[in-house]
Amino acid sequence: MKSVRIDITGQKFGKVTVLGFHHAERNAYWLCRCDCGKEFITLGNSLRRGLTKSCGCLRKDSAKETHIKHGDTNTRFYKIWCGMKVRTNNKNCHAYVRYGGRGISLCDRWEVYENFKADMFKSYLEHCRINGEQNTTIERKETNMGYDPGNCRWATYKEQNNNRRDNVSRRVI
Repeated sequence: MKSVRIDITGQKFGKVTVLGFHHAERNAYWLCRCDCGKEFITLGNSLRRGLTKSCGCLRKDSAKETHIKHGDTNTRFYKIWCGMKVRTNNKNCHAYVRYGGRGISLCDRWEVYENFKADMFKSYLEHCRINGEQNTTIERKETNMGYDPGNCRWATYKEQNNNRRDNVSRRVI
């Protein structure tokens, strides 16, 4: 029994417009154009069942939206936040023993990057303007307490070295 091919030329499926019949093996293949301009060949059955909605660009766009939240990944500010998270949460981090291992934690609010940015970015920019970005570090005012808005400020490396636990001049005799 010979199957009847249904003409879907001109129909739109998602971002795909069917330009015309291309060929048949067991199933009918159709030449299509995506809204992005790319032409490709696909099964008519995949179009009708909703399995093909684009040339593949829709999946790429969706992946970008899913994985790109803030666009700050390569910034120094973001890397400072990552460093705090790793030192306090990751037992495999070489510095964990001096931070998370002795009870220094990252507050729940700052577990989310956007919250850290909302709390600290304006003061970070101001500190960078005065001292330079490469000389701007996050410092805990009280070294035995964790990372949270009330205990953190921006400091230069010199200021931070003066606030170390092992600094003799800060020891109370």
